Amino acid sequence: MAAELMIVDGTTVVIRAWFANAPEPWRVGLRALRRSMRGPSHVAVVVDRSINTFRRQIAASYKAHREPAPPGLVTEFRRFEAGARELSVPVFGNRQVEADDCSATLTRLAVAAGLPVRILANDKDLFQLVRDEPLVVMEDHRGRRYDRAAVRSKLGVEPEQVADYLSLVGDASDGVAGVPGIGARTAVALLGALGSLENILADPQAAAGVAVRGARTLPGKIIAGREAALLARRLVVLKDDVDLGDDPLGQCLRQS
Repeated sequence: MAAELMIVDGTTVVIRAWFANAPEPWRVGLRALRRSMRGPSHVAVVVDRSINTFRRQIAASYKAHREPAPPGLVTEFRRFEAGARELSVPVFGNRQVEADDCSATLTRLAVAAGLPVRILANDKDLFQLVRDEPLVVMEDHRGRRYDRAAVRSKLGVEPEQVADYLSLVGDASDGVAGVPGIGARTAVALLGALGSLENILADPQAAAGVAVRGARTLPGKIIAGREAALLARRLVVLKDDVDLGDDPLGQCLRQS
């Protein structure tokens, strides 16, 4: 058994089963959880508690298209959580944040303790957490594994640049606008040449020298989109200091 903390996004596994019209989605989620428990020494589940998180307070447009979970789905969530606890798997959630923020907090604690982390989820925001030592990887529900090289191949930037990348291009699925006129290829070129969003905003004129089509127009776009980029970054950066109760990492380690 590998010395590793596996963090499972419980909300996602239940929702996937729900929209696939699976009978008793909570049971499907528990089967996925049991499978994930076969390898790592420690397992934790993170869940969403509310759609009205601190990000909605920053921007009303954030995930504005998402409707509250219907009562039947809420029941499935509760049954899944109860089942996870019966398996002695700790479940973490906080109504002020999202499951990804809970993952970020647990990851920070595990890394500080020298424990490798594997995150079972589908959200590209979690690419921010990927690192080499101790190893932090993300694995989606199709079994695709994202280490540093895979993140670079997928987005064209390093994990440390993912939040800046999303701040530039936005994320339509979450209602994050980004900077108008800057797409993925341009964002990759900007970050490759200038390193960070902070550097890009500090000297917009430097963008005119980036090797990308239309570079001459970039300073104007960056200046006009400065506030949009800063707002986007507040929305996409994962919060890693969430209150998860008493000694959350200890709860995970006591499984062994």
